[in-house]
Amino acid sequence: MPTINDLRIEELAESCVNDLGDIFWDSAPARHTIGQHSDLQQAAVESVKRALNELAEQMDSGIIYPASLRAEYKAVIAPLPGSPSDRDVRNALIRESAWTERGSREVVRLARQYGFAILRNALALAEALDIEDGEAGL
Repeated sequence: MPTINDLRIEELAESCVNDLGDIFWDSAPARHTIGQHSDLQQAAVESVKRALNELAEQMDSGIIYPASLRAEYKAVIAPLPGSPSDRDVRNALIRESAWTERGSREVVRLARQYGFAILRNALALAEALDIEDGEAGL
């Protein structure tokens, strides 16, 4: 499965090229959509800058974890029914995010049992204690 970074980068690249319009092919400055730039190089710079700024925002860390991780799990869960069963979630994690059966079971259990409020505190504490994988060996 491509990472959200790969997918987002491709979307931004396409958006950037679309913004540039015909700048590189038979240019007609009045037709491009990037601000009021008559200098084609400046228009191209603005398009790339806008795409990179959007990418930086997407990759910026959230309160506890990066936005890319949040987006990855939302994409994994999106195709599931409105109230997915634990089994549905575990199967999606195994299929889309390469979790093992044991790991997916534990992650779903933790999410269901404790929820975000407790787990974000546990995550912050684990980070402060420099515990990356923990004693469970997952």
